[in-house]
Amino acid sequence: MGSSRSGHSLYKETVTRNLGAQEAHQKYIEERKEKEKLDQEIAEVTNVVEELRKKYSSSIATVHRLEREVSDIKPEIAAITKKQLDFYYDLLAAGKETRGQGLTWTIKAIWYLKGNVQPDNLPKSLDPESINYLLECAKLGVERAGVRKKLKDVKLKIYTKRKDSLTNLLVY
Repeated sequence: MGSSRSGHSLYKETVTRNLGAQEAHQKYIEERKEKEKLDQEIAEVTNVVEELRKKYSSSIATVHRLEREVSDIKPEIAAITKKQLDFYYDLLAAGKETRGQGLTWTIKAIWYLKGNVQPDNLPKSLDPESINYLLECAKLGVERAGVRKKLKDVKLKIYTKRKDSLTNLLVY
């Protein structure tokens, strides 16, 4: 029996070693699969990062191109604005109105173009009281347009808040 016990012990030891080896092998396979999965995730993230770098570089190139175009166009815009101001100053001095809104439209147009209207820019035939009246009417027109814009902005904010509130109510 002593030899069968040692045979049994030997068998048990062999089985235990084999089970340990199988467990170690299984663990190695699982670790290898996990490593391959992580390597694949790293490769995917690396690809995404590379694509984002390409898009970033392309965007930077586009921004630089657009900045060059803007700097090329700015002198043209300034020249056109100057011609437009000169035209409006000529209309104003001649007392010609072109929009059916009187000379106040021309005064406002000059102001919107960052021009300055002086009493001597108006027709020489107008007395100081008429000149002041025209300038005051134009000023009030600009103020009224500003108030209308603010009102429109407030209405848009209110509409947006109401829309967001309703959306939140419907979501919950």
